[in-house]
Amino acid sequence: MKTHLNFITAFVFSIETKMLLTFCVSPIPPPTPTARPVELEVVTEAPPTATPEPIATPEPTATAEPTDIPLIETGLPIAPYAVGSTPVITKLHMIDRGVGWAIAIDMIGHDEHILYTTNGALSWQDITPAEPQSTYLTSHKDVIGYFSGPRDAWIVYDWDTSRDSFNRSTVWITHNAGKSWTPSSRINSSGLKYFMPFAINFVDKTDGWLLVNTGSNGIDETFVLYGTQDGGANWTRLTDSSSNLLPPGALKTGLLFSSRLVGWLSIDDPGYSPNLPYLFQTVDGGLHWKLYSLPAPTGLPTFFAANPCLSIVSAPALSSSVDVLVDCEKVSTSADKFKLYRTADQGNTWTIHDLPSPYGDLSFLDSNYGWLLGRGSDPDAYPRQIYQTQDGGKTWTLIKSVNWSGTLDFVDNQNGWVASIRSPIYDAVVHTTNGGAGWSILPVTITK
Repeated sequence: MKTHLNFITAFVFSIETKMLLTFCVSPIPPPTPTARPVELEVVTEAPPTATPEPIATPEPTATAEPTDIPLIETGLPIAPYAVGSTPVITKLHMIDRGVGWAIAIDMIGHDEHILYTTNGALSWQDITPAEPQSTYLTSHKDVIGYFSGPRDAWIVYDWDTSRDSFNRSTVWITHNAGKSWTPSSRINSSGLKYFMPFAINFVDKTDGWLLVNTGSNGIDETFVLYGTQDGGANWTRLTDSSSNLLPPGALKTGLLFSSRLVGWLSIDDPGYSPNLPYLFQTVDGGLHWKLYSLPAPTGLPTFFAANPCLSIVSAPALSSSVDVLVDCEKVSTSADKFKLYRTADQGNTWTIHDLPSPYGDLSFLDSNYGWLLGRGSDPDAYPRQIYQTQDGGKTWTLIKSVNWSGTLDFVDNQNGWVASIRSPIYDAVVHTTNGGAGWSILPVTITK
């Protein structure tokens, strides 16, 4: 399983904030090759229905919602993109050299869509489920997803209960690469001001977790952690801000379960515990959490005591491994500021490596191959530097400087993609076939 560590502002991860944490369809016909004058080579080529909820009469008191019948909110579904549309891909997850999933939005800022490719991101199909549209022109729905292989995916949209009181949150599930989607039973969101999914994670086709930011109680940011043991059909509240098991005011930066019982949550909260990287662990499937103390770097026993450090946990490179990035804000040298912690035994032992750049996006293909798209302290400065490791992070080699940024996504040691987030290729995907040494532009086009 690939590891992705990305630092972006707000609920998307960012080192600027000093923190962080996959369908059998007919082949899509290729579009007509076109030329595009940009700094890189342009590659253009081949590109249940839910049971309706019965209308109820007003009741004086709330009653428990049924959980055995999938229920979704009313309203017109999000309309698919027209053929020829060129949306912006904001998140990309390739499964292999051909198949991949993506989350996209148009330049007007409408609700986000789910896309699918079978030809290496040369062209895309809109497979968005029948999620009701946002009812307000000034807002749009964001979506997060967990994409596992070429056929299986779980996605969930956000909503604002203060403006769309009729909305009911569901997780959409597909096991046929988006040919059809099934909504989960209604998620218990009673009492929540907002429903803003932050992370969704599965360890197999049955056991999964959903972390939702729910707004503010006037003092602290609030959240709910849900769990499922039936493949996402039903979700149960496991814990929330009121449990006092986790710091309520903290910015959650990463959620990872490495088994049905063991999970990790990284947090950005400098005031919670003096200087320690804020990493929490559960050993009972998310019911209870405790602060986990990472060991100080070798030879520096007082390192954390002298330097406030923050952490971000990532998806495992292997089934039992966990990666944690540690960012120490007061350290002046890059080598000491940005460290990679890796464990293959559920945290019993750790290896610690220095990273060549104090900021950037880190992606591990496996236990050995990894790439870092790094930058300096100025978030607007270009070019950016791509580094590669072939020994699990012990050593790094600078392989390319580029004038774009985004999240790295490699499927083998040669083929990788990035959804670019900088003009003039903001609406494109860049692709490498030689491990990152050279990149070509793949314009994003809807062909079906």
